[in-house]
Amino acid sequence: MRRWRALLRGAAGGDLAVRVSPRGADGTWRAFAPLGLHVSSDPIDPYLADRRIHPLYNFWYDVGIYQRDLAGWDETVVVHGRDFANGCTNCHAFTQGSPTTMSIGTRSQRHGSATLLCRHGQVTKLAIKWGYTSWHPSGQAAAYSLNKVYQFLHSVGQEVRDVCDLDSDLAVYFPGEDRAATAPAIADPDYLETHPAWSADGTVPEFVTGRIEASARSLGTAARSPRGLPTEMPPMSMTAPPGQGRPQSQTDAWREAQQPPPH
Repeated sequence: MRRWRALLRGAAGGDLAVRVSPRGADGTWRAFAPLGLHVSSDPIDPYLADRRIHPLYNFWYDVGIYQRDLAGWDETVVVHGRDFANGCTNCHAFTQGSPTTMSIGTRSQRHGSATLLCRHGQVTKLAIKWGYTSWHPSGQAAAYSLNKVYQFLHSVGQEVRDVCDLDSDLAVYFPGEDRAATAPAIADPDYLETHPAWSADGTVPEFVTGRIEASARSLGTAARSPRGLPTEMPPMSMTAPPGQGRPQSQTDAWREAQQPPPH
């Protein structure tokens, strides 16, 4: 490892050539064309975070969020299900890869479902579990989905496990104000809205949407409130502030959701 690091330091900003020469059974050497590798002068991102779970569908007793030191390959646990009665840790998201602002979804039979909000060294428990989450590059807003996911088994093919999203809406949370908001065009009862994302400069929000089929609606509408949001929306959250009618586009809906509440 030390030799490898010394090699990379010496070649920073330049190129390396890898030459492979195999010897055949008759003792004859062959040479392949050199493989060129460019070595960046920029430092590597120090850590990689991932969720680890066993490939089972009915147990989550050994689920955790881990971080790997990419320079030395050491691994540490960020949070594990055994820390809260063998619960499940799932959706985790960062602000531009920085742990200064991040969120981790959890669920537990003993402690219920929640989101751990980590900001500037402080951890706060929010009384709602975020789904797919994307932080605004500024760290001042997080767009997240509220999903009704259903898992089922079938008898077609080698993989018999499957999952579908019966219902999903989007909301935006503002940690500085401890409030959440949504708008009709990103919480439409007839559509799934999920997988939110921000552009690198934070000016363009994007998400995936599709009409809910009749068969899925018959299964998924039972958990919807009249405004199209899951009924477990916590008291700390709020609905979209009054606007000038229904937004004309989904981009307008994001803007409407980000407006401050009336005083």
